[in-house]
Amino acid sequence: GANGRGGNRRPGKMVVEGWAQLSDKTRADLRHPKNEGFPLALQEAKRHIHKGIVDIPMVMRDGGPIQYGRPESWAPGLARLVMDEILQVKPLRVRITDDTLGPDAAVLLPDGSVDGHFGGYDSVLGCAYSSIRGGCSYQEDRCVLFRDLFSDPSLSPAQRLEPGISFFGVYDGHLGSQTSEYLVSHLHANFAAELRHKKGRTPGDLKAAVRAAFKRTDEAFWEEWVKEGNKQNPKHNSGSAAVVVVIRGRDMVVGHVGDCRVVLSRAGGDVVELTVDHTFENEREVERVK
Repeated sequence: GANGRGGNRRPGKMVVEGWAQLSDKTRADLRHPKNEGFPLALQEAKRHIHKGIVDIPMVMRDGGPIQYGRPESWAPGLARLVMDEILQVKPLRVRITDDTLGPDAAVLLPDGSVDGHFGGYDSVLGCAYSSIRGGCSYQEDRCVLFRDLFSDPSLSPAQRLEPGISFFGVYDGHLGSQTSEYLVSHLHANFAAELRHKKGRTPGDLKAAVRAAFKRTDEAFWEEWVKEGNKQNPKHNSGSAAVVVVIRGRDMVVGHVGDCRVVLSRAGGDVVELTVDHTFENEREVERVK
């Protein structure tokens, strides 16, 4: 639903100012159903909202926008072309009178106003989980679901990032739940901490933050639980496989350790395996470990 497909619509309260003065190319691009740049730039711009107004830079070529957002999010080489005056930058001013608007669900009408929006991110990205204990006498596995990782009101303004970054994790514990419980508390937090260091938060930044979060969590767990010992259960031998999925707009990053799996199901019945188990039954994994 990145451009408002599905779900129940209700009137939104957002309008692009000076809509009639925009070029035909710009208006068409803003309303294109596959335009991903404008919704993401709007999410970022809402962090700097002032009196209900946000300004979104547009890099223009031949009378139409080719990039939205602040310079740190631009494609490589664009800044130089702008500095050399080969390309121009024009501001797009958006007035928002309802700050609960989910900008990634916004679709513009021909007059530049909002067609509608969803009632929060829950309906933009639906998710659910099912947990089965299996043959154990207790549940060793855990999972986390954050539809909007940085929406937690307990976070300070300095800790928050733009809305619309989702984080899902499945932690397959074994020989106890201590490790999977630790992951529930720490892995997403370490991902968030790593992501705050990234300026553009591109797909590459998301991937790097996921990788760094796994490493950071593993090292901290070793120090806190294994090396120093847990006071309540100093001799525990638990461990956990883990898989996480991070979604931002149309970008998805998968990270995993062990034999947890991610499977993508497409409309029409196609199934795509997105992970390969880290087990010694996998010859490539055996070679990697050697």
